[in-house]
Amino acid sequence: MKGTLVRVAILEEGILMIKDYIIKKTNRETLFYKCLDQVVFNLLKIKAKISFKVNGSSEADAFLKQSIRRVHLGCGSTHFKGFLNTDAIGDIPVDITKRLPFNTSSIDLLYSSNLIEHIYLVEFKKFLKESLRVLKDGGEMIIVTPSISLMCKSDISKAMDRFDKIHSNLHSKTFSEYMNFTIHLGFGHKYLYDSDLIVFLAEQTGFKGAKVIDYKDIKIPEIVEAIEREKDTVNIAETILLRK
Repeated sequence: MKGTLVRVAILEEGILMIKDYIIKKTNRETLFYKCLDQVVFNLLKIKAKISFKVNGSSEADAFLKQSIRRVHLGCGSTHFKGFLNTDAIGDIPVDITKRLPFNTSSIDLLYSSNLIEHIYLVEFKKFLKESLRVLKDGGEMIIVTPSISLMCKSDISKAMDRFDKIHSNLHSKTFSEYMNFTIHLGFGHKYLYDSDLIVFLAEQTGFKGAKVIDYKDIKIPEIVEAIEREKDTVNIAETILLRK
């Protein structure tokens, strides 16, 4: 297992070097880049799964003993106390495009932030069905995601300035470049949502309730603080509460 992990890491490093070169040359627009990007992501997932099998997780063991079960999906480096903190390429690998590794009607709360825009619409619809399956009756899911509606309607000059300084290749300072980067060229985004579409899809899936809430009304201070640290998206994100 450990030898396999080393070989995967070496292969990943080589591909990342090629990927970085292509980003500079193509602005992330070629089919080859997209294929390479997916290869890198799959390698990272393999590494995470092997590492989890080898090392296990005391957090995962403790989670099974909890009466109230909360799951943080796509956690990255942000971990919440009392949650099972998961990520497709993290210490506890959970890929939301696949069947969720939880029993039916076993979860009280699912939470994700800046996650669903990284999967395609067809995958999001499957994710909603899986979320409905694993939530207990009355269980909730909170989704925080950049909203394409807010981007189009709000004054996002500060976000555009930040984008131009950190991410822009053209430095055109135009809404067009910003939107194209946000929608599909940058950050690994696949599809941008808004609350109207999420509520529509949630109701189609079978959730009893779905509505927009103010993120400051979330009763878990750690989550509110984490959202406010997301400087790139805090002013253009919507928070949606879904209830089974």
